[in-house]
Amino acid sequence: MSAATRGGVYRRADVKHPAVVCVISNDMLHSVTPYVIVIPVLPVADEELHAVQGLIERPMRGFLSPNHVTWLPESALGERLGTVDPADLAFAVRTLVATVS
Repeated sequence: MSAATRGGVYRRADVKHPAVVCVISNDMLHSVTPYVIVIPVLPVADEELHAVQGLIERPMRGFLSPNHVTWLPESALGERLGTVDPADLAFAVRTLVATVS
């Protein structure tokens, strides 16, 4: 069983530069593959956000950018920083689904 959880925010362990991601895939996917689907958590430069970016306050201030979805092996996830508020995660996932459907 996977240790990654939906909504979990992790530092990436597979890159040398600082990078933080939020897991958006669910337990069903985690139970059948060693991969997770993530979106980056990017720092907030200002309060002006595009309509497809979801602002989060915890576990860090930043925004979820659904237009940068990545598929990673779970081993690429490093330190767990916390969990995104479920409403913020739901917004990001709904936005992603809307952009690809």
